[in-house]
Amino acid sequence: MKLYPFSQITSNNLKLLLLAARLLASSAILLFVATVVFAIYFSFVTPQTIMETVLKQGLLSYSVFAFVTAAILLVISGLSAAVVSCEYKYTND
Repeated sequence: MKLYPFSQITSNNLKLLLLAARLLASSAILLFVATVVFAIYFSFVTPQTIMETVLKQGLLSYSVFAFVTAAILLVISGLSAAVVSCEYKYTND
């Protein structure tokens, strides 16, 4: 069992695109996990001062932005892997 994304896909011509898709998927998963951890942590932290309140609001809005960015990266990496898979399927027939 291989733990990197798209481990079942191979390619002869588009190895760099497959590598980019794997790196994008890995970074998106890490970003998604970090976003969930930050969102959970900062939703339970009670701010004591006005500055902490502003910081909490800023970090929660950053978490939303990071979540959307991770979703977009996963879509792009999935489409890239689909292109590589189609290329391999149609050139090896």
